This record gives sequence, C-alpha cells and structure tokens, in this order.
Amino acid sequence: MSLTANPKGIDNSRILVGSLITIVVAVVGNLIVGFLAQALLDIPAEFLPLGTVRYTIFTVLGVVGGIIVYVVLTKRAQNPIRTYQRIAWVVLVLSMLPDIGMLTSDFIPGATPAGVITLMVMHLVAGLAAIYVLPAMTRAR
Repeated sequence: MSLTANPKGIDNSRILVGSLITIVVAVVGNLIVGFLAQALLDIPAEFLPLGTVRYTIFTVLGVVGGIIVYVVLTKRAQNPIRTYQRIAWVVLVLSMLPDIGMLTSDFIPGATPAGVITLMVMHLVAGLAAIYVLPAMTRAR
C-alpha cells in the first residue's frame, strides 16, 4: 500500500493524475464518437450540440463535476468508490433525459434521432470513463 493511501483504499497521490487521465479518456472517446457520427450518419449541420468544441467543453465540465464529487466522497464516505459509482450511474441516467426531450420537442434545431442517439452515446462514453477509469486510477495498490 502506498504511503499516501487512506484507510478507504484511495491513493491520494494519484487523484490528480487519475483525474487528468479520466478527462483525456472521456474527451478522446467523445471525439471518436463525434467524428464517426459525422462521417457515417446524416446529422444536420444546424444541430449545434454536436459541434466539436461544444461537446468537448461539456465533456470536460461533466467529468470535472464527477471528479469533484469523487474527491469529496474520498474524504467523507465510508466506501467512497462504491458510493461514487452509484451516484454517477444515477447522474448518467438523468443526463439522458434532456436528450430524450430533444426528440419530443423542436427546441433544438436539427435534432434528429441519429444526432440525439450520438449525444446519448457521448454521455455514456464520458460517464463510463468517470465511473470506472477514475476509481481504477486512484485505487491504492
């Protein structure tokens, strides 16, 4: 066990590096999904949520939000990894609701099933990175 590991099984010295790796995995994953979707699917250009800069910024913000929750839980929760993963799964499911709403309203121009499903896949990619990569990178060895 590392000298910086806490009794809850988290290596505090790995949180910064683990956080950065998690962000990179989520962003690269979503860039791949975005580029594949644009190349293979008929997604209108006016569907702004699939703009590369836009979804990259939102990916980083979402993952950073998850990292903040994770850090707080490492200090306060009895079993921080399990608690974090449960919370993150709930947030991931809830994050799909606005996407579903895009299909039932014309609030966002150019929203098509292909575009909305692409966004949902992006949520899944970023969510899975936050849910599994971050704890794996910060677990005490």
